[in-house]
Amino acid sequence: MTESTQESPSVATMPDENRAQDYDPAILANRLRQRMAFASTGVELYDSILTRFEGAMAPPTSEVVSMEVLRRFREEQAQRVALLETILAELGVNPSVPPSPADDSLLAAMGLPRVIQEPQTTELQCLEAAQLAEFSDNTAWENLQELCLGMGLSNVIARFSKPLSQGKIHQEKLTDWIARILLARAKRSIRPQARQG
Repeated sequence: MTESTQESPSVATMPDENRAQDYDPAILANRLRQRMAFASTGVELYDSILTRFEGAMAPPTSEVVSMEVLRRFREEQAQRVALLETILAELGVNPSVPPSPADDSLLAAMGLPRVIQEPQTTELQCLEAAQLAEFSDNTAWENLQELCLGMGLSNVIARFSKPLSQGKIHQEKLTDWIARILLARAKRSIRPQARQG
């Protein structure tokens, strides 16, 4: 099934009716569903990380990562789900219908929580999995914003500013944590050699 065969938003609900008629609204509906499914996976992803890290982080991760910030990231993913459900409902689209076809980034992200739950997955790999998901999600949100811009959906675009800014903060923070952990590990690994010299 292609994106254009999905249930479509009602043209009457769109702010620029004449402009909206020039486009297939089913594409928009499916892209919104994709982001909602991705955000739901994001909630699960951060739940898995929080479970792994709760009271069990080892240095240098425990010296760098904030559980409070991770919990906030998880809640912001949940807020995205609620936002997208609302937008879909306002467009006259059933938000419970899954996206089709699922994009590659969504399919890849759906497996990340299971990877984090594996005992052999390291704390650093958990953070890198979240970083990968956030990067992919941010790119998809930007693509969705451009689609809405082209369709003249200014009222929808205005509601994307918060998830877009949050996503960039998530990615930047995770990147910073990963860099600091890697640097700390590198320093620890060269200390014995320095002493021998």
